[in-house]
Amino acid sequence: MAKESKAAANKGGEKRERRWSVPTKRAKGYAEERKAKVHQHGEKEGKELTDYEAGLRSGYLQCQSDHSGLYKYKKALDEGKSKAEAKRISREIKLQENFNMAENKIKNPIKVERETFEMDGKQYFSYFIRGTVRGKDVKVAIVPPDKGGYVVLDIVFDGAMEAELVVIPYEMKDDNGKTIKGNTYAVRSYDDDGTVYECKVKPFRYSDKNILDMLLR
Repeated sequence: MAKESKAAANKGGEKRERRWSVPTKRAKGYAEERKAKVHQHGEKEGKELTDYEAGLRSGYLQCQSDHSGLYKYKKALDEGKSKAEAKRISREIKLQENFNMAENKIKNPIKVERETFEMDGKQYFSYFIRGTVRGKDVKVAIVPPDKGGYVVLDIVFDGAMEAELVVIPYEMKDDNGKTIKGNTYAVRSYDDDGTVYECKVKPFRYSDKNILDMLLR
C-alpha cells in the first residue's frame, strides 16, 4: 500500500530535479571511476562501485538525461533566458511525465525479448524484437552499445524474459544548419513505485534497423 500511495502522490504536476552533465564531462569522470572501480566524488567517495553503478558509468542510464538536459539548457538560452534560469529549467522534470510514460507502455507496447544461447560451455542472453511485416514473421536483433551494456540489460530485465522498447526521437542541426531527425532506442522497466530502469540499445545490423523502422510505422 505504501508504494501505491507514493506513486499516486507523484502523479501530480510537481517537479523534481534532473541530474545532468555535459556528456563529454560525464564521460571523462565515468571513465576515471570505471578504471579505479570506486566512487571519486560525492558522499560515496572511496567506496567500491556495485555492478549497477558500474553499469551507470558505462553511460546508458544517464545518457538520455544528459542530452535532454543539454537540449533544454540551449533552448532556454536561445529564448533569451539567463544562464542561471536556463540551468534551472534544464534540471526540472515533471513527475507527471514519468507516469505518463508508464501508462503509455501499457497501451501500445513493443517488447524486447531475450533467450539463452550457449557458447564455449557458458550460457548468454541474446536480445530481439519479434514482429510481422506484410505477413512475414521477422526478428530484429538488439544489442547494447558495448559489452558492459549486457550487465545493465540484465538489471533492467530483472529476471524477466521481456521488457519495453522505448523509442526516443531526436532532432539536431549540423554545421550547415541542416536539420537531422532520427530515433535512439532503450529498453525500460519499472518498479511498482514508478522508479525507471533503462539501458540504451541499438539494432545489431543495418538490416535490423530497416526492419525495426518498418515495425514502427
